[in-house]
Amino acid sequence: MKPRFLTLLLYLWIAGPLFAQQSVTLRGKVVEITPEGTVGVPGVVVSVSGESYDVTAGDGSFKLFAPGGLDQITITIKGSSSMMISPYEGKVSIPPLNEPIEIKLCQEKNEQLINKITQLNTRIRSLQKTQKLTNRQLEQMHRTMLDTITFYQARLDLANRQLEKAETANQELKNKITELEKTNALLEEKLFLALGEKFTAQQKHFESISTGLNDYISRLKDLHHILPTDAEACLANTPGACTRFYGYIEKYNQARNQIHEHLEEDLRAVGHFWSDPSVAAGLKEIYGYVLDTIHEPYLFEKMNKTVIQPIKQRSQGNAGLNKTKKQVSEAGHALAADLEPLIRTLDEKKAFVFNLMTNSIQ
Repeated sequence: MKPRFLTLLLYLWIAGPLFAQQSVTLRGKVVEITPEGTVGVPGVVVSVSGESYDVTAGDGSFKLFAPGGLDQITITIKGSSSMMISPYEGKVSIPPLNEPIEIKLCQEKNEQLINKITQLNTRIRSLQKTQKLTNRQLEQMHRTMLDTITFYQARLDLANRQLEKAETANQELKNKITELEKTNALLEEKLFLALGEKFTAQQKHFESISTGLNDYISRLKDLHHILPTDAEACLANTPGACTRFYGYIEKYNQARNQIHEHLEEDLRAVGHFWSDPSVAAGLKEIYGYVLDTIHEPYLFEKMNKTVIQPIKQRSQGNAGLNKTKKQVSEAGHALAADLEPLIRTLDEKKAFVFNLMTNSIQ
């Protein structure tokens, strides 16, 4: 589509309805890491921020109710001497990244695994201070790293147990353990760095996209707000009116051009850094709504034809004042009425896309 220009300044006014909050049902399972694998832990009291609790069943399963309207809740346990190593800092995002929620326990005598988890938590806290990742990103990073650590630790533990049972040292097995440890450390480091880079890139692109859309909506609302009064004032040669009117149009056009010029770049970035394809589809839909549904028919075609052109004709002495004033007034009111439901829909689409982007951290 050829870029076409129009320019306006917006006065942002966003009113959000208040929704009654309902409790959120959370299902999960408490498991303990053992030499034979993970097993469900019965009889453990699991609670959410002091609001709701349940005692785990024979397979370790539980069901809780968290207060509505929260972005994150804290889960605590009682009744087990083992240490809770997951979720990260006991916190779970709402809605959860994964269901059922898995609470992992580890006996303190498993020092090697505990030390690795402690080091992981320290690194994540350090990364958060420098990169300012979201809670969902931190939770996903911790879960992914923990799964990797426990997988390779289980293999190392198995190899060590086989070695301990042997009557004599088996050099080949020792070499295998050494190699596994090196591979484990290398993969953990690569995975950690890759996740950090990915989530940092997500933050950067979300900020750029949200800034562009919010700026466009603000400029569109400004234009809607001044129609038709500023157009009539310009037509009547009110001092400074035309400068103000065309200033709104210029600022609108800059915001629209920003979206048009970065459309392909934004869609590529979202498709690359968000694994959920609905994020890219949602962004493509709202960009199409801005450019093809709002800008092209109403602000390029209708605005130019029914408001701007009559003002130019009058300024060139080719039309009478009273006739042009009536024409511009009627056209301005009609255009403002057309834009009102479009702006409401655009706000709804923006909220949906932003929620999709922030909740699709994977």
